[in-house]
Amino acid sequence: MGQFVKGHAFIGGRKKGVPNKDTAYLRAMVLDALDAVGGMDYLIEQARLNPVAFISLIAKLLPVAVTGDVQVKMALSWMTEAEAKTRGWI
Repeated sequence: MGQFVKGHAFIGGRKKGVPNKDTAYLRAMVLDALDAVGGMDYLIEQARLNPVAFISLIAKLLPVAVTGDVQVKMALSWMTEAEAKTRGWI
């Protein structure tokens, strides 16, 4: 193969904007597995048992960059299972 020449047409690969089929398939498998182990109930249990790993997962799901004028106030607090039940979250 020759070297890339500036101005030469790009040949091969996916067209811009076409999603990777393997990534979509893997994402579907992960969501199916989460559903199989209990969905939200499983995530709540993991948040209690492995809070560091759970927060790491949340960090990976947050957007990397936010554009525009955005003002968000957020608070994170832990509560007992009994408190969560009284609020109807469990």
